[in-house]
Amino acid sequence: AYDFETTGLKKFNKDFKATLLSITFQAGSSIIIPLLHHERTPKQQKQGLKWLEKFGREVLENPLITKYAWNMKYDNQVLRLYNIYIRGTLIDGMLAKYTLDESKPNDLKSMVVRYLPKKAGYQKESNFDKWPWDKKPWNLLTAYASTDTDCTFQLCTFFEKRLIEEGFYPLFRNLIMAASRVLTNVEYHGLPIDWEFNKSLEVKYSKLIEDLNNEIRTLPAIVKFQKRYNKHRITEYISKLESNLEDLRNEKIIMLRSTKKDTNGINKIDKKIKSIETRISNVLTGVYTNKTERELLRLVNFGSPQEMVKLLYEAKYGLKLPILKYTKNKNKKNRGNKNVKKNPSTDEEVLQKLIKEGHDESGFITKLLKLRDYEHNMSTFILGYQSFRQDDNKMHGSFHIHGTVTGRLSSSEPNLQQIPKKEVNPDIKKQYI
Repeated sequence: AYDFETTGLKKFNKDFKATLLSITFQAGSSIIIPLLHHERTPKQQKQGLKWLEKFGREVLENPLITKYAWNMKYDNQVLRLYNIYIRGTLIDGMLAKYTLDESKPNDLKSMVVRYLPKKAGYQKESNFDKWPWDKKPWNLLTAYASTDTDCTFQLCTFFEKRLIEEGFYPLFRNLIMAASRVLTNVEYHGLPIDWEFNKSLEVKYSKLIEDLNNEIRTLPAIVKFQKRYNKHRITEYISKLESNLEDLRNEKIIMLRSTKKDTNGINKIDKKIKSIETRISNVLTGVYTNKTERELLRLVNFGSPQEMVKLLYEAKYGLKLPILKYTKNKNKKNRGNKNVKKNPSTDEEVLQKLIKEGHDESGFITKLLKLRDYEHNMSTFILGYQSFRQDDNKMHGSFHIHGTVTGRLSSSEPNLQQIPKKEVNPDIKKQYI
């Protein structure tokens, strides 16, 4: 069993480093090959890399030795950075568990709790979690890594036996692990992007979003809503201040009637009363002196579900559209509770239905859906891609064999299985080389 510990950074960035490799040949013991850990001297790091190469050539590339790992794709990609190419029978403990039982969780720590309870919680010992991966002390990291590979060795041995007993071994070896090898290659080679074109799309969509946003805000229905909504917020704010004012005045009356008059306390209350009176006067004359007051005139946020509910459905100052659906209550504690307030839905399905039923006379909903589409493309496929760019000018998305309970692949960082078709958006796929 083998497992790298690293600085926790993206693998294809120049500042990525493997800090050590932990190895287990038999249950209950581990061996550490020190690599580029910050506590090792340059001479020790150089020696460690020589040991890694020797171990890679004689063991990891030896087809007669069976290899165990947990989430093997990651470690095998790190090995490739050091020109070591794994050979022989591979058993990924995470995928073995998934083949036996596709329900979550599939992570190593959860399986340790379930099958090796005496070792449960080892990652929390000595405040291990409080250190970032590139700063973890050598003695804590080696203890953690040693337990990782020991547990991986024991769990893989157990799962391999179970796979054979349950009749899943041919499926696991010939489909699951074969797919893992293919996806290791896919992730390692990555997806090259035309970053100049990506930047041009950023400029294009910024302009589209800005123009459409301005266009929506000048619609008569939205201008009318904005004025009424601002007035409503100002009224609520003043009512709150007046309520506070009344409380202070009552407090002052009680203090004045007291046999022991607290002059200092009365003076403090007078100052507070004067301050609130000034704030009320300022707001009424259009002077806003703090952030809270300036927020009263803030433009409606089209990305806020709460504000969109007010805009679309509010009877007093909104568009007064019919409520077609309510959002599901995500809080399990409140499910079935009739007293919990339900919120009208503003999702795309509802908005499309409102248009279809002729409730978009102002054109606001049609333009809003277009704006949402522009913003989604910008955040997910333009700016989002920039956040996944690595130093080789590629994106290295992950594909997860264990990501669903149905046997389908899932993808993340970024999700390369949800790319808009050219018919939907001709721009996005043009970024791919």
